[in-house]
Amino acid sequence: TASYVTLSQNGSTIKGSGVTADGSTVTITQAGTYVLSGTLSDGSIVINTEDKATVRIILNGVDISSSTTAPFIVQSAKKVIVTLADNTVNKFTDRARSTTESEDYSAAFYSKADLVFNGNGTLNVNAGYRNGIKSTDDLKVVSGTFNITSNEDGIIGKDLLGIKDGKFTIKSGSDGMKSTYDTDTSKGNIVITGGEFDITASNDGIQAENILSVSGGTFNIVTGDASSSSDSTKGLKAGNNIYITGGLYTLDCEDDGIHCNEDILISGGNLTISSGDDGVHADDNLQVDGGTIDIKK
Repeated sequence: TASYVTLSQNGSTIKGSGVTADGSTVTITQAGTYVLSGTLSDGSIVINTEDKATVRIILNGVDISSSTTAPFIVQSAKKVIVTLADNTVNKFTDRARSTTESEDYSAAFYSKADLVFNGNGTLNVNAGYRNGIKSTDDLKVVSGTFNITSNEDGIIGKDLLGIKDGKFTIKSGSDGMKSTYDTDTSKGNIVITGGEFDITASNDGIQAENILSVSGGTFNIVTGDASSSSDSTKGLKAGNNIYITGGLYTLDCEDDGIHCNEDILISGGNLTISSGDDGVHADDNLQVDGGTIDIKK
């Protein structure tokens, strides 16, 4: 029952319903499953549906770039699940551009709805404008390989960033991974249970506005560079609490290795921290019940 879209700058071809092509813009207007392949040298995929059901996107080897807007945009949907098809490489590229008040899709892969990634393929994102991947709601990663280069943040899940597994290589001009909130202070959380993370960030490596909880994974995080004037170059940072119950960490940070405005609880994991300031800094309480910590100044 899937619809199939073969992308082409000279005219994309469609087999199925719920999707239209107008020049270099492909628009999905109904819930359902859509298999995308092919190349757009200057175009975009737009999802705009009011259906109370999920839009499923299978990326089966695409290369999409845009000089005027984000190459992947979710304007409206209940939820979007993006599957990276096995043994495929999928690439999204945007470039520095001028924006208007009516258009500021601040990431190459941008969603105004809950966004989920799964599958065993690869997603390469080259964000020449601002951020790499951003959801203004929840962003969850089940699996996949992600290579992200961005002028600003690498990955943003505004309300929640949840990662079960995956392999991430991020080079960012600001934060590597981030979660924030507008008004609901219970949001802005990051939960990581596994995965491999190689993050080089000019500012913070992983930053949660509220709570950061990590129970597993391998982390190689380097923060700060000669061009950065910010003192926000922490490896792991949270506005409220940090919980570390497992994982392997190598943190090389211009400022603090781990920093929290309230409490830090470490009950597992193996941490090696090289920092320009504090190795582990909690404004309120620091509690270590397990794990190993090696701090090198």
